[in-house]
Amino acid sequence: MKKKGYSRFRGLSWRIFLVSVLCMLIPMLVSLFTSGYISQKYLENSASDALLNIVAEKRSQIEVALSNIEKQAQSIAMQPFIVDTLSEASANSANPSSRDLQKISNNLEYNFNLAKGLFENVFLMYKNIDIADGIGGKSVGWENEAMGSVTDLLVRAARVSPTTGRPVITIVAPVKNNDKQLGSVAMAIELNSLSENIINSNSNSDFKTLILNSEGLVISSIDKDIVLTLNFQDEKSGLQDFYNTIKSKETGIDFFKLDGIEYIAAYTSSSKYGMHIVSYKPVSAYTKLIKNMGLVLIGVILLSILLASIVIYFSSRKITKPILAAVAQAEQLANRDLTVNTIENSLNRKDELGRLANSFSTMVQNLKEIITQITITSSEVAISGQELYESGEQVGKAAEEVANTILEISSGAEDQSKKIEMALSNLTDLISQINEVNNNTYNMQQTTVHMIDDIAIGAKTAAESIETINNLKADTEGVSGVISNLGNTSNQIGQIIELISGIAEQTNLLALNAAIEAARAGEAGRGFSVVADEIRKLAEESADASGRIAKLIVEIRSGVDTAVSKMDDSMKSVNSSVKAIQKNGETFNVINEQAERLKDIVSNVINSVKIMTENSSDFERTMQEINETSHEFASNAEGVSAASEEQIALTEEIVSSSKAMADMSEELSNLIKNFKI
Repeated sequence: MKKKGYSRFRGLSWRIFLVSVLCMLIPMLVSLFTSGYISQKYLENSASDALLNIVAEKRSQIEVALSNIEKQAQSIAMQPFIVDTLSEASANSANPSSRDLQKISNNLEYNFNLAKGLFENVFLMYKNIDIADGIGGKSVGWENEAMGSVTDLLVRAARVSPTTGRPVITIVAPVKNNDKQLGSVAMAIELNSLSENIINSNSNSDFKTLILNSEGLVISSIDKDIVLTLNFQDEKSGLQDFYNTIKSKETGIDFFKLDGIEYIAAYTSSSKYGMHIVSYKPVSAYTKLIKNMGLVLIGVILLSILLASIVIYFSSRKITKPILAAVAQAEQLANRDLTVNTIENSLNRKDELGRLANSFSTMVQNLKEIITQITITSSEVAISGQELYESGEQVGKAAEEVANTILEISSGAEDQSKKIEMALSNLTDLISQINEVNNNTYNMQQTTVHMIDDIAIGAKTAAESIETINNLKADTEGVSGVISNLGNTSNQIGQIIELISGIAEQTNLLALNAAIEAARAGEAGRGFSVVADEIRKLAEESADASGRIAKLIVEIRSGVDTAVSKMDDSMKSVNSSVKAIQKNGETFNVINEQAERLKDIVSNVINSVKIMTENSSDFERTMQEINETSHEFASNAEGVSAASEEQIALTEEIVSSSKAMADMSEELSNLIKNFKI
């Protein structure tokens, strides 16, 4: 049962189903990962842009607020009653009166209360000492030379207040009269109060903003626990790299981890006020959207796969159902069952499956017709084989009787033929010896003829060799003359080269003289100097080429002398060869005369042997006629006997074949019975 279920899952429909699902699943997964990556980048860029906008807005708000406070401090420092009071005290080298100080304190207190907690203190310094403030005289007597002696507007970097322990920024405006520094008005700003509304004004609760001073200390944040406690330069914080990035770049985007949470942050710096503003949000704030979107996409993909799988499953079943039916019919046909009926719906299809069903149906129908025809034919063959078997047995018996009679006649003819053959054999031996003599003399004649032909060929070859050697001698003499002419020509070329070398040397001297004259001519002869220099170079190159050609001429002369010497040796060898070949030709002529004499002698012997052979042949011919007559009789008897034996053998073969054919017909009938039609 398990094997059947397993094989069902390995069927064609399941393979089509799995392949279709994979072809659908792979693009979906690729789309899922691609969309996730693109979404992450998009949301990350969106978060970066939003953070950059927020941090720029925060910096602008803080700088505008501090700029307004600067103007307010300058306005207070320029108030006439403060300038007059300090001018009078400076002129009298005394401190301002209590009445004037009280008036100034009231004004400072008014400004302090007007800010509604924005200021930690507003005070006036004279001779580097706090002489009046807006907090009821609590800071009077406090001394600070750096703040008391300012001549221009001073913005002190954010720091911890020694009075309250909270971060403050102090703006100090000088009190002047006719450019004379009289004192200063200082406004200590509560940074928490200043930035509270600014850093907490995010419309998105995921965003947070904090302010760092120039030393990396958090001086303002919505998280009060980290204010004045978290320092980005502290190694324990793990934020040193992030802070170094802030210091190296005025504005940008980066990531940092705080309390195990990863944040994306935008930062900007306010160099005027010595602070860095950082707006940040957890990375999970936008990756959560990606995860949610991924879950939605996964759900959509799973639902799509489910719906598509249902469609693919039924479509594959519809496609494979006719194929499975054809497989079942083929198995039925393999079991010799020809009662196969093709499904009508499959036959009516117009696609490849319909063509398969029609072809299968046609094949079954043709197979049925073939099996039926074989059945009929095998029955007829079996009947004919049986009749042929019976007739063959009767013919065999008659042929055996005829053969026995012919054997008796043939035996007498063979005895007579043997006696004649003995006499003919002796005569044949004699004639054979005569023929052997005749053959030997004939072979001798042929050998003599061949020898004469070979001698003639040898003599002809010797004559041709003499002619070839003479031609070679003439060619060698011609080549020797050409090489000698080449030597003379090389001598003439050498003389020409010597002439060219002389011309090159004279050209070189003329070019040198021309260069000297051009140098004397100065600027006017500079162009001519260049031409003269080029001519001198060409003359040197011509002289160098002439030298190389002269060397080649010497080598050619040496080669020509060697070739002439070799040609002389060749001429001597050719003359020796001509004499030797001429002697060989004379020898061949002597041999040819002796061979002609031998040929005549052999011809006389052949004529005598021919006469003796002809007389022997007449006697042999008579004996052969007698022997042929005897053999003919015996042969006819043997032929009849052999024919009878052959007829008996053929009859036995026919009987055997008939028996075999009958057996095969019966076996074929048994096989056909296995088919179910």
